[in-house]
Formats: sequence, C-alpha cells, structure tokens
Amino acid sequence: MSYLRFFILLPLLTFAVPSLSAQTDDIYATLDEANDLAINGNPRQAIKLYDEVLSIDKNNVEALYFGGLSHLYMENYTQAVSYFEKAERLMPDNGDIYLHKSTALMSLKQYDKAVIAYTKALEFFPNNDELYSKRSIAFMILNQKEKAHNDAKKALQLNPQNKVALEINEFFKNQPSKK
Repeated sequence: MSYLRFFILLPLLTFAVPSLSAQTDDIYATLDEANDLAINGNPRQAIKLYDEVLSIDKNNVEALYFGGLSHLYMENYTQAVSYFEKAERLMPDNGDIYLHKSTALMSLKQYDKAVIAYTKALEFFPNNDELYSKRSIAFMILNQKEKAHNDAKKALQLNPQNKVALEINEFFKNQPSKK
C-alpha cells in the first residue's frame, strides 16, 4: 500500500520541484533588482522588493540585512533595528549585522543596547578603531567614563589619527586628577 501512495505522489512531487526552483529564481531576481535600487539611491523602492521577498521567504537573511541597511539609510532606525535583529537570529556569525545595528541603536539613543551591539561587532572586527571610538561615545553618554577612556585609548593604538578618540582622550587629559 505504501508503494502505491509513493507512485501516486511521485508525479505531484516532480511538478512541485520545478515550481520551487522557479520561486527561488524569482527570489534571486527580486533581490538583485532590490540591491540595484538600493545602490542607485532608491531605498524606498528597494524596501518594497525586500519585503516582497520576505513575504515568500521570511527567513531570507539577505532581504533582512539589506532591508535593514535601506531603512538605516532612510533614517527609519526602529525598522532598521527590527530587520537587523531578525537577521541576527538567523545568522549570528555575521559581524556586519551588529555593526549596522549599533549605528541604528545610537541614532535611537539606546546607548546601552548600542554598547552590546558594538561589543559583538568587535568580536568580528577587533582591529576596527572606529568601532572602539563609537563605543567610547556610548560609554561617555552612559557615564561609564573609565570604559570610554579605555576604548578611546584602544582606538588610538589602532589608529593614532582617529579624531573621535583624540577628542575623548583630550577630554580625559583635561580632567582634574583624583587624589
């Protein structure tokens, strides 16, 4: 009996596979079009196409990541964070997600969450002086001055010309010494 079911279902399966393949081709074509739109300065239209892909495949990391970037570019920071968090759950080993998520979080003035995202990004990019200097800013705002100073010093070790780190370091030089 089970063999009979298999032979009855086999023709249905052979029709399903080409349609899945065509759907995958459509997704890639739509992603290519969306990426072209985003690159050419039309993030609003790109987001519509990324959302179209996500309506077919809600776990499409590329659509989530580039949709997040498009929202970030348009200064839709809350939406950007939402896209990046979904992408992060699906691909936690992508440092770029944390890097851009931290930018959106800083813009939303969610400094404590930005510090977490910067810290995660630094796991992937430990020699990125800009990440240290930006996390230093977040620490300053959170009144965690020692951490801010340490990050500024680390940024300056990596790049002695880092302007933000130089300013933060100068701030600490001008502070009265504690006795």
